[in-house]
Amino acid sequence: SHSQRLVSIHRQLLDRALRLVKPGGIVVYSTCTFAPEENEAVIDGVVGDRGVLEPYAIAGLEYAPGLLEWEGQSFRADCGHAHRYWPHLNNTGGFFVARIRRTDRDLMSDTALDQGINRSPKTHNSPTTLQRVRNQQSMMWMSDRFGIDPEHLEIYNCWSTGQEKEWLASPACIPPANVTLNTIGIPFVRHTPHGFKPTTAALQRLGTHVKRQHIDLTLEQGQLFVAGEAQQGSNITQWHPEWHPNKNTQGFIHVRSGPYELGCGRWRHQHLYCELPKTLRLA
Repeated sequence: SHSQRLVSIHRQLLDRALRLVKPGGIVVYSTCTFAPEENEAVIDGVVGDRGVLEPYAIAGLEYAPGLLEWEGQSFRADCGHAHRYWPHLNNTGGFFVARIRRTDRDLMSDTALDQGINRSPKTHNSPTTLQRVRNQQSMMWMSDRFGIDPEHLEIYNCWSTGQEKEWLASPACIPPANVTLNTIGIPFVRHTPHGFKPTTAALQRLGTHVKRQHIDLTLEQGQLFVAGEAQQGSNITQWHPEWHPNKNTQGFIHVRSGPYELGCGRWRHQHLYCELPKTLRLA
């Protein structure tokens, strides 16, 4: 539909702007509609940890705050800092404005990748057969990165349908010969241009065996993490003695909070970023 095409354009424009603006810079996202699917929903689906919405004021104009939920869909909390300018309040046309402060998050964010922005369209004409991964490169990487004893990985089989993602499954899981499967077991790693990325499902499953590259958060910090909030390293004190980050440390880490294996985080520029799938984050 026309509305869906507009949403797609809006998402790509906002993603592009966030990748062009340097950390600390400002992106102003503004539309001439009040449709939440073109405003708050776009921001909620694209910005991720790459930016935060800031309060602001336009002198002489009255406004209503941005929506935090619409038709059962919840939006990120800082959408309340966006403004909806209604015609009857200002004797103007109606419009929506959000001021977004760029963080130092990766220029190509996983949020954008997960939403399929600037990714070549997938074809569904001929399903790819699920195949065993024999080279075990992903298992060796996981063992080396997180200090997981190989014996805890060798009890599983790795499967793939292509070059994008691998799954981990018990040897007892045997795909039926007459059925084409897209997945099996739990997601294990994703293939990215920079190497492997561990999935939260895999880290939650294997978390008790992780000996390196992990961080233990307080309950309050854990709540911020599962809400998708970035946190400064200087505010985090419960480092594991075998892994204390320095200015050169970066990459994926496993995040815990008390008895809970929370999953995948990323340490970059002395900040902890949440890499949990959006469906697992708490509003």
